[in-house]
Amino acid sequence: MEDLKKKIQNYLIIGILATLFCWPPIGVIAVVFAGKANTYIALDNPAKAMMAAEKAKFWGAAAVIIGIFSYLAAWITVAL
Repeated sequence: MEDLKKKIQNYLIIGILATLFCWPPIGVIAVVFAGKANTYIALDNPAKAMMAAEKAKFWGAAAVIIGIFSYLAAWITVAL
C-alpha cells in the first residue's frame, strides 16, 4: 500500500488552494475526488484511485483557469 501511495498523487493540495483562492464551487469537486482517491488508495484499488486522481486534477485545473479568467474580467471591468 505504501508503494501505491507513492505512485498515485491525489491532487488534494491543488483542490484546496483552488477552493480557497480561485473558484470554490469547482474547487470543492476537486477536493471530493481527491478524497475518493485517498479512499481507493486505502482500499488498495489502484485503478479507481487513478481515475479519481485524474478527475481531481482536471477539476482543480478547471477551477484555477476559471478563477484566473474571472479575476481578470473583474479587474478589466473595474479598470475601465
